[in-house]
Amino acid sequence: PAEARDASDVVEHVASGYADSRGFDKAQLQSFLRGYFLANPKIEVLIDIESLDLPVPGLAQARIDVTVLPAGDRTTLDVELRQQDGAWRVVRTDRAREP
Repeated sequence: PAEARDASDVVEHVASGYADSRGFDKAQLQSFLRGYFLANPKIEVLIDIESLDLPVPGLAQARIDVTVLPAGDRTTLDVELRQQDGAWRVVRTDRAREP
């Protein structure tokens, strides 16, 4: 989905109750991604999953390193996913705090 640079395809994997530390909800995230894709016509995203925990059925918590090329900008995110209607949806993302 992200390869097509269509924010709608990406946001399809985001829960309706999405929230993040920037105060974005699902609609604001979609607008941000649309603008980001327009401003950055040629990007490559490298993803490294540092950890993945399944503390209870239907809940996943991950720490993910995201590197955007060619700039080399690196961000570590704490991501929470919940299983809804048989699919995993992102419900929250926050920049990881340094240890």
